[in-house]
Amino acid sequence: MYETCRDIKQNTSPDLLDDLVDGFYFVKLQNGVGVQVYCTGMSPGSSETPKEFLHFPVGRSSNYGEVYRYVGSDQSCTLEDAPEQDHEGYGKTEYEKVLFDPRTRIVTNTDSTFGTTTTGKTIHYADAGDKHSYSPSCAPFGKFSIDLTATPWVVNNAMTWKWEGTFANGDNTMGAAVLDSKMYLGCYIDQSSRDLPEAVWNDNSVYSETCRKHCSDSGFEYAGTQVRRG
Repeated sequence: MYETCRDIKQNTSPDLLDDLVDGFYFVKLQNGVGVQVYCTGMSPGSSETPKEFLHFPVGRSSNYGEVYRYVGSDQSCTLEDAPEQDHEGYGKTEYEKVLFDPRTRIVTNTDSTFGTTTTGKTIHYADAGDKHSYSPSCAPFGKFSIDLTATPWVVNNAMTWKWEGTFANGDNTMGAAVLDSKMYLGCYIDQSSRDLPEAVWNDNSVYSETCRKHCSDSGFEYAGTQVRRG
């Protein structure tokens, strides 16, 4: 078993070269374990150097990078104060596969070969951003998702995300990604005695992202919002 797609191609018998196509192959890690990768540049007539890609069995909808569409207020965190204006750099790109080096186990998130941009501009895998957060106290609106379900991989616990930019109020404080493995659980009906009675926050600035940040900062695992009509 070889360590790279290039090794596979170079060591394939000449009489079998015509059978090589882009697809799934097994490569050997440095510890001797074999893993499946998707190889490109494998056909005999391809001038492309063979590359390895990590495939997401769960699909691209839960593996993406996104920059939030709308510009926020330059005065507060509230949605009500925000202008109805698009951010020039907004976009969302979902990824079926990402460029991956099995020798170093590092993903190159800037490659969009298997990315599908669903709106706006192309956004790198696992990148997120917005032009909406007025200050560090505001919840970030840009989102990304990494879903390695049904793969032999996990995200390194020592992984950190690089921060760039400033807040609308001019604060140069370095912001931070809000990282979690939470998911939407659905809509529920409660009574006057709340199902989630702690850390209650009644304010016009409370919306889903703010609520999740508030509850997470307060040490709670669950968060929920209520909209009252009439």
